[in-house]
Amino acid sequence: SLWRPRPRRMVIPVRFQRRRVETIADDRAKRQSGSTSVSPVVQEPYTLTPEQVDSSISLKVTSGHRSRSVAQYNRLEKRSSEGRGLTWRDIPDSVVGLLRRGTVIPAHPLALTSQRQLDERRQRALSRYYIDAGSGGLAVGVHTTQFEIREAGLYDRVLEVAAETMKSWTDRPLIGVAGLAGPTDQAIAEATTARTLGYHAGLLSLAAFKNAGEDEIIEHCCRIAEELPLVGFYLQPAVGGRLLPASFWRRFARIDNVVAIKIAPFHRYRTLDVVRGVVEAGAEDRVTLYTGN
Repeated sequence: SLWRPRPRRMVIPVRFQRRRVETIADDRAKRQSGSTSVSPVVQEPYTLTPEQVDSSISLKVTSGHRSRSVAQYNRLEKRSSEGRGLTWRDIPDSVVGLLRRGTVIPAHPLALTSQRQLDERRQRALSRYYIDAGSGGLAVGVHTTQFEIREAGLYDRVLEVAAETMKSWTDRPLIGVAGLAGPTDQAIAEATTARTLGYHAGLLSLAAFKNAGEDEIIEHCCRIAEELPLVGFYLQPAVGGRLLPASFWRRFARIDNVVAIKIAPFHRYRTLDVVRGVVEAGAEDRVTLYTGN
């Protein structure tokens, strides 16, 4: 199906510390009063009613400033305009710091109309919901967004809608992660699109390499890493992934433009294979481990 009624695969880091959640009501009151400082309060989980979805569309951030280096933003935009690959060193320190401290990066669902067309209004509302709930970023064009958006020609637009919302809705740093899939040429094209739209990293699916050898997969990863920082993705075989030994994760972690790995094999020993590979590569200070289990 192209729609799942509830959020799935919240990407929570191994080093995750409990974060306080801001309510939409408090956030709106602060913004309407002209204040940009929101006092976080602990709340029970909540969902948006149709009325809240409608009212949230009209909210905008009208003041405040981003806590990111202007020089870093200019360098990132220059690389994108020149068609040069992005490295993690080009990403603002506030974003890299957030990624390494640990945060929640929800996998973004897909909102469709009753005619099975992209519902941009509700797609933006979903992004705002996650941001207001305190997430540290969004993962877009991934498994939960549905890989079929590529076949329907929606990949670019879905990424663009989320990128626009992340930039306009809040002043705090957010991590933009774009799903990358398919054979090498397709994944490079998607990485280029993501980089141009301002995404910071790509969550790399290896579903197209189920029968490939380790050398071939590593070569593929190196090619994509030339375009965009990578988040590795260990997905369980039952839903399209494949088994990957510690030797693969050691070689993968040695790629300088790898910044994180999402571990979702739903298997404790395969999870330890990833940890062992990162440690053997000496990359534990650069590569942050996230879990999708």
